[in-house]
Amino acid sequence: MKLIQSLLYPASASRLAGGLAATFALALGSAVHAETTLFSDNFDGVSNSVAGLNSVDWWLANPAENGTRLLVGADNTGTLSGDSIWNPGSSGSNTWALKQFDSVTLTEVGDYVSVNMDLHFTTTPNYTIFTIALFGTDVTLSSNSITGYGTAGNPITDATGYLINQQPRTTATNANFRSVAAGETGINDGTSLGWGNGSVVLGDPTSAHTLVFTITKVEGGTELTYSVDGSITGTILDSSSLYDTFNTLRITAGNDSSAQSHWDNISVVTNIPEPSVTAGVFGAVALSALALRRGAR
Repeated sequence: MKLIQSLLYPASASRLAGGLAATFALALGSAVHAETTLFSDNFDGVSNSVAGLNSVDWWLANPAENGTRLLVGADNTGTLSGDSIWNPGSSGSNTWALKQFDSVTLTEVGDYVSVNMDLHFTTTPNYTIFTIALFGTDVTLSSNSITGYGTAGNPITDATGYLINQQPRTTATNANFRSVAAGETGINDGTSLGWGNGSVVLGDPTSAHTLVFTITKVEGGTELTYSVDGSITGTILDSSSLYDTFNTLRITAGNDSSAQSHWDNISVVTNIPEPSVTAGVFGAVALSALALRRGAR
């Protein structure tokens, strides 16, 4: 009865409109701050071939040197389970794994994009540089720039963004945070923004590790955070906020032909809602407002 009255009498309708507006504001706030998974891959059942990786939208490149493909192989150490991307070392040690996702732009304070993955070195690395990078590029990947030994190329020369790199050894090392301008997408290219203050051991073949690299819009710039096994090992502020749009993940474990590693449970998440979610909330608000106006007449 109260609902019918509110639709018949403008004063009641006004109060109902206020209530609905508050409800939808809460819904929109929840949509904005809810975490969205842009992709998540565990590689189980992916065939051990370049075509297999391509079938789940992973692409290979090797601009540093002529090299070989990455493979798919089983690893059940620690948090890894079943199949994973396998870097077999040798001439494939510098090969990139690239994965694209829906573009996100960090515009509001608190907006973030984050990479989560598990890493295990099955052989002891000597001078490997392991890198996680988030880039923005106008290139849409649809093929490999490497299919076997004797081919090389960089398909994303326009890419810009941020990366962390670390030398995985059996002794503790620190991560380096870097900004990367167009044309500077090599493993150790770009400009160093600083070093993490927490050192960890990543190269012990008896242990696997969970890595998280997060880029967040904050007051005063863009914050880069890196954590290993749940503990933050470094936070750096780019006060210039050089880059804010990202659509491509790149993972490498290069410079050491004797090192072999597995990469598993790789995902990219953000708290920026997909346009369809925001549009749906605003659409619901508009329809409700229209219904109230008609009922108040």
